[in-house]
Amino acid sequence: MLAATNRGLYRSTNAGASWTIVSLPTGQTAIPYIWSIAWTGGTTFAVSLEANPGVSTGTTDGQVMRTTDNGVSWVKATGYTVAAGIGRSTIAAAPSNRNTLYAMAAIPNASSSSDLADILKSTNGGATWTALGAAKKRYTKTNTESSTLATLLNGQGWYNHMVQIDPTNANVAYFGGALLVAKTSDGGSTFTQKSNWLAQFSLPYVHADFHASAMQGSTLIVGTDGGLFKSTDGGTTFTDALNVGLTTHLIYSVGSSPANVNAMIGGFQDNGTRVRSGTTTTFNQYIGGDGFGSAIHRTNANTMLGSLYYSRIYKSTDGGLTFALASTGITESNNSSSAPFNTGITTWEGAANADTIFTWSNTKVYKSTNYAGAWTAMGVTGLPTTSFYIRGVGVATSNVNVVGIVANGGRVFLSNNGGTSWTTAGALPNNGSSLSRIAFDPTNPAIVYVTSVAADATKNHIWKSTDSGVTWTAIDGTGLPTGAPVNMVKVDPNSSSTVYAGTHFGVYRSVDGGATWARFGTGMPLVNVDDIYISADSTMVRAASFGRGFWQLN
Repeated sequence: MLAATNRGLYRSTNAGASWTIVSLPTGQTAIPYIWSIAWTGGTTFAVSLEANPGVSTGTTDGQVMRTTDNGVSWVKATGYTVAAGIGRSTIAAAPSNRNTLYAMAAIPNASSSSDLADILKSTNGGATWTALGAAKKRYTKTNTESSTLATLLNGQGWYNHMVQIDPTNANVAYFGGALLVAKTSDGGSTFTQKSNWLAQFSLPYVHADFHASAMQGSTLIVGTDGGLFKSTDGGTTFTDALNVGLTTHLIYSVGSSPANVNAMIGGFQDNGTRVRSGTTTTFNQYIGGDGFGSAIHRTNANTMLGSLYYSRIYKSTDGGLTFALASTGITESNNSSSAPFNTGITTWEGAANADTIFTWSNTKVYKSTNYAGAWTAMGVTGLPTTSFYIRGVGVATSNVNVVGIVANGGRVFLSNNGGTSWTTAGALPNNGSSLSRIAFDPTNPAIVYVTSVAADATKNHIWKSTDSGVTWTAIDGTGLPTGAPVNMVKVDPNSSSTVYAGTHFGVYRSVDGGATWARFGTGMPLVNVDDIYISADSTMVRAASFGRGFWQLN
């Protein structure tokens, strides 16, 4: 068995019971990022990789390596080069002729939507490759959105990749990028568009962003950010019927309200902002794109907030049926260079009228006192002026003037005067950066919690301060697995000793202020939980999971 990871290629000779890392002669000192594996028949395999994946400018040195002895030794393929350079690439071997391989390669560190480096082909098991010049080729039927293959990946070559070869004909292959599936029926000489993300140009609808595929006989199934799509006629038509019954959306947030216990809203990765229809399990999409932060007004459930990337807030006053842009005053809104991709919304739970909310750009916190009718920037005194990016904002329920920021570099900033000025908090011990959320005790603003999603199992991921951020104590490890990323923390509104944590391994709860923890909620799968809602009377908990939908516990 071979396993492709972002920390190299691993090999097992005992059916996966144990693994050893494989030494690959990439010519680089960095540990390579392995993207795909192709079995090319017998004891031969080929893998695609980035030999220098950490560089942010120039080439990441995309390569193909080949073995003829089941992975004991490897040699670098020849001809696997493109003038623009190769970053991430995906390879596949034809089931009908394992000597024939196709590769789709992205330009490394691309800065435009034309980031297809090329489609390459091998006819000798991956030993040598020929670039097909696909980036300059026009589709057999062009349209105003896509005329050449150059934009197949749409600037997301680090993210969108799918290569599938017909099991009976090595000349027929499918390439999934961002907005469409491209097909060749003549071994790569010509390409045809077979789908469109909005069902435009008389093409069938298939959701954007392709990641996976499988083919058996004439049945092709592709996996996208919008689930599964199936074709049985070579891509002429597609159906999304396979998605019915699957609850697999990646949800960033959950908004609810005691004014209408059945009302729910959430932000979905590349599946918009969705609102629950009545008391059903149907969630209709009312804002497209990537949905992030969301909320429902605490006293008027017809008033809802959704979001799009780059600090774009949208507001509904009719229970989520229609939304209008509500970003007035946020000067960085819809600016990819000064606003975060993941738009956050923080509600102040202390106001009787429930109208006070917060959001943020990269460097400023914004406050609204009329539920996104208009926004005002808070002060920046005491905040860094360079290399500063806000990751999350929290506000004390008992005092709206006590506000906290978690930022890049593992830094925490606190204000006790409503954001007029900020103070750098004490250092978080054993901090791996990648801070995610900050939350306050509902009755004592001096008690603060901070979480981290650092991809480092040797670091702590949740801390508590009882002196307004002067000192911090790591509180994971006793029941909450040390090293597990924690997305967020929330204190029960009626019990300061009861604390909930949304982690990469489900929901955890502490009933002693974070001293000890335990998995919480029978039936909750071992899934990444991004957000938690606790009802005002503490009788209901809702969780937004990244891959398994919404969950509720009464």
